[in-house]
Amino acid sequence: MAKLKALTVQQPWVWAVLEKKIDFFMEPFPPKQRGYFLIHSGIGWNFEMENWLRDQGILVPDSLTKTALMGYANLINVTTKRMRGSQPAQAGFVFQLADVGKIQPYTAAGRRGFWPVPKRMIKEIYFPRHVSDNPLK
Repeated sequence: MAKLKALTVQQPWVWAVLEKKIDFFMEPFPPKQRGYFLIHSGIGWNFEMENWLRDQGILVPDSLTKTALMGYANLINVTTKRMRGSQPAQAGFVFQLADVGKIQPYTAAGRRGFWPVPKRMIKEIYFPRHVSDNPLK
C-alpha cells in the first residue's frame, strides 16, 4: 500500500487553493505520481503570489497559518503550459488539482517537495477515507 504524502507549499498559495480561489500550484519539479496528498503550509511567504492574487482582485488575509498540515487535494495533471491568462511568473510545472478540502490544522515540520506523512500523524488527523485510499501512485 502506498504511503500518504504531503507537499509543503508557501502561503498564500495554500490559502488560495483551500479557499478555492485557484485550482493549481506551481512547483519547480515534475512529479511522476498522480493521486491524493496532504497540503502542508511551509514557513515561507510568497510575496509574488500575494501580488498576483491582489491583481486578480483577491484580497489575502494579513495572517495565515504556517507550518501545519492544512488540507488535501487530488493531483490530476501536471503541465508546463499556462492554464489561464496571466499567472505568477514562476518557472516550473503547473499542478492541476481537484477535490480540494480543508482539514483541522495539524502543526508539523515539512520540507520541500513531497514527503511521507508519518503514521502517528495520520492516526491523529481526520480526513476523508478516499484520500488515504487513493494516495499518490
